[in-house]
Amino acid sequence: MPHTPRLRRSALTVVVALCASLFATAVAASPASAAPPTYVVAGDDPNQTGEFWGLHESYFRDLRSIITNTTNFGPTGTVRATFTIANARTVPLNANSLNGIDVYFLSGRDLQSGEQAVLNTFVANGGAVITSSNGPSFFDTTTWLGFGLSDRNVYGDNMVDTTHRAPSPSAVVAAQVNHPIMNGPFGSVTTFDNWHSVAGFTSLPATAVGLARSPLTFPGSVTNPVTLAAIPAGALGASSGPIVATSDIDTFSNAYTVSAAAFHPGDDTNTLNGTGNGVLARNAFAWIAAEKMQQDGITSGYVSLTNPVRALDTRSTGPLGGQVTRELSLTGAGVPVNATMVAVNVTAVDPTGSGFLTVWPADSALPEVSNVNFVAGTTVANAAFVKLGANARISIYNSPGSTHVLIDVVGYVASNGSRLVNVGPTRIKDTRSNLGGSGQASTNETQTLQVAGTGAVPNGATGVILNVTAVDPTATAYLTVWPAGQAQPTGSNINTVAGTTVANLVVVRLPTSGGTDVVGRINLYNAAGSTQILVDVLGYYTNAAAAGSVTAETPHRQLDTRVSGSSLGAGETRTIGTGLSGATAVIINVTAVDPTATGYLTVFPADRSQPDASNVNFYAGRNAPNLVVVHSAADGSIKIFNSAGATHVLVDVIGRFDG
Repeated sequence: MPHTPRLRRSALTVVVALCASLFATAVAASPASAAPPTYVVAGDDPNQTGEFWGLHESYFRDLRSIITNTTNFGPTGTVRATFTIANARTVPLNANSLNGIDVYFLSGRDLQSGEQAVLNTFVANGGAVITSSNGPSFFDTTTWLGFGLSDRNVYGDNMVDTTHRAPSPSAVVAAQVNHPIMNGPFGSVTTFDNWHSVAGFTSLPATAVGLARSPLTFPGSVTNPVTLAAIPAGALGASSGPIVATSDIDTFSNAYTVSAAAFHPGDDTNTLNGTGNGVLARNAFAWIAAEKMQQDGITSGYVSLTNPVRALDTRSTGPLGGQVTRELSLTGAGVPVNATMVAVNVTAVDPTGSGFLTVWPADSALPEVSNVNFVAGTTVANAAFVKLGANARISIYNSPGSTHVLIDVVGYVASNGSRLVNVGPTRIKDTRSNLGGSGQASTNETQTLQVAGTGAVPNGATGVILNVTAVDPTATAYLTVWPAGQAQPTGSNINTVAGTTVANLVVVRLPTSGGTDVVGRINLYNAAGSTQILVDVLGYYTNAAAAGSVTAETPHRQLDTRVSGSSLGAGETRTIGTGLSGATAVIINVTAVDPTATGYLTVFPADRSQPDASNVNFYAGRNAPNLVVVHSAADGSIKIFNSAGATHVLVDVIGRFDG
């Protein structure tokens, strides 16, 4: 039986550094332990505007509570940024009005002479704005940005009855269902309510993205207009701040109720909590925080998607030909444009020959590295962590021959993400001994596994890093791992061949809400035949800080024994220089090429003894890669041990871990 994949149990395990690599940015990252930022929010003085829709009015009581709640926003909150509310601003705004303010909430009044210039300067210097309008003749606060605005519909008899809700809610634009405001850290928003006086955007500035539309018709025969839009940071200039714009000032208010006998100023019995509008408000401020943190160079964290999103499936468009590169944008798969790295599962399906796939950031030259190695007629999947090019784009290259390619996005690195806690390899499921409550998985069987609260992972963890192994499968099939309580995704995590033991790294979100049969649990599905399953916990994501910093290197090949020397013989250990002097650990991709026997490679620090572990498991004649993160000696050197037969070895450098 092949050597079962194991991990070294040293102070910094393979997984600590591997998951730390998820926090890497396109440039050297700041220490993850840096204090989360505090952003100051302010609105207008309601005593001067004479209206009720300013941030400091009772109508935004719930919004103020949401953004200052440390469970939502704060060092240990869902989003690692704190919002504080400053005193209301005197209007009209002057050149000094917004000094010391990071986010300006503009709602419920018309702009006065000279204020547009003040706001333009504020945004150009990195200030964020959340602004809302109710029509060109009633609270116009968006045309200064270039939005076209319809006149308003009025629902309800001017605040004297209970029919203030628009007859149909605004709904997410299909192409933006995975935008972070619509599908963010606080949940997904498919619809949200509009209230009483509602307008629509007839046109958007080129820098804006329309996120939601109203299905209703507005004055001037304006049908299905955009009612929510966003302008990302940097869109209005290199240092410009992010903007959220709505065409209904009550999108984020708690002003209206459909249960009171009448509406009048001060009646704020409605609530944002538990509604689509409430989730939208939380996600909007989370997006503002992420955009600003990215601009400020603050270390990113990992964000798990609710479920994996398939970003590419060439079976519907034609295979990727030999020596062909395809560029892929991941913004439609839930990855924001300010993300710096993505976690994907890459699968080669039915290749016509032996070859490999390389995945790397768009806008850069093809590196001499590989992520997935395959032989003709097999389906092979492998996890990959890829630095992103501009606008969340990656490139995929196929070597000679053709193959279908699947890309499933499981998460990304952004400023509003969680931090990693290492627990050391801990086995929580082994069907051979019924550990985890189940025997071997049979055909078309789904097994549920409790992960959080098991000792290795605490309750409240937001995600988990696992090593999942299929042992002695009886058929060609696959395993899929996903959060409990969600529909089974179309992707696979491990592709099996009868009699072959296969392991793969899996990053999966842990549900933090729902029933006891959902919270902290994952599902594992076996497609065909039967197989034993091992699950080892390597680390988990939480909202606590993690120490250390990571630098993502431009991927490059550091070793190729086919060119620079002889293959590694059975029982041979070879010292390799990585070129990363002073690094605590190095992040590398290690590939066994043309092995002559079944065996494994072990990678370990050059100044330490060999551990009882393996990093790459291989079979005779079949290339096998794996992502490895390992301590390095002071000069950055490592050692590689080969257990059996002879094999060539490739080492591709991806990054370094310091601290």
